[in-house]
Amino acid sequence: MATKGEGKSYRWILAHLDYAHDEWCLVWPFARDKHGRGMLGVNGQSWWAHRLMCKLKNGEPPTPEHTAAHSCGNGHGGCINPHHLSWKTQAENLADCREHGTMVRTHGGNVRRIMPEEVESIRRARGFQTQGQLAAKFGVSEGTISDIWHGRTHAGESKIPHWKPEEVDLLRKSAAVGMNFTQIGKLLGKPPHSVQSKAYRLRIPSGQPVRKIYDPPRSGGPGSEQTNGERK
Repeated sequence: MATKGEGKSYRWILAHLDYAHDEWCLVWPFARDKHGRGMLGVNGQSWWAHRLMCKLKNGEPPTPEHTAAHSCGNGHGGCINPHHLSWKTQAENLADCREHGTMVRTHGGNVRRIMPEEVESIRRARGFQTQGQLAAKFGVSEGTISDIWHGRTHAGESKIPHWKPEEVDLLRKSAAVGMNFTQIGKLLGKPPHSVQSKAYRLRIPSGQPVRKIYDPPRSGGPGSEQTNGERK
C-alpha cells in the first residue's frame, strides 16, 4: 500500500505489526479524534489507526458492517495493539463495551461511553443533586444515574487505571530525569503499559535510559587530590 506524503504514521503502524507484548496496550502517538481514537491518512484516505492495524494484521473485515474491536477496552485511550484487535459485529462490540462497563444510554436513547471519572462524580453527587440534574449534566438518562447509584452498573473496579493528580506529577518529574516506563511503573505501582498510555496522552517524552550521574573520584583512587606531594 503506497502512502501520501512522508507516511510517518503509516510506517509506524508497519513497524509495530509484530508488536511483542500482548498484555500491554500499544498507544497511538499521533493525531486522535475527539473520542481518543488514532487517525491517519493513507493514499489520501482517512483511517482510524486501530482499524487499519486490524486490517493489516487480520485481513479484510468479513463484511463492511464489521468493526475493529478492542479486547482491552482501551480504544478510547488510543490502543492499537494488534493482539487486542479483531473483527466483530456492532452487536458483539457493544457487548464487549458493556462487559468493560463503559457504555450507557443517553437522553435520546443512543449509546455512548462513560468515563470512570464521570462515574465517580455521579456517585459523589448523590444526595447533593437530583437524578435529573446529573442526567442533564452528563448527557445520559436518569435510569443510568439510578443504576450507577444503586450499583446495578459500573459496580466493579474499572479496568482502565485511574490516575491521581499527585501520580501525574510524579510521572512528569520521573520522566524529566530520564526514567523509562518500566522504572516509573515500579515507582508508582502501575503496569508499564498504563504509564506509557498516560505519558503519550499527556505528550510526556519518556522511555529513555536512565541518565548517568557523575560520581567524583573517591579518596585514594586515580586522580584524587594530593597533600604535601603525597596521595591521601
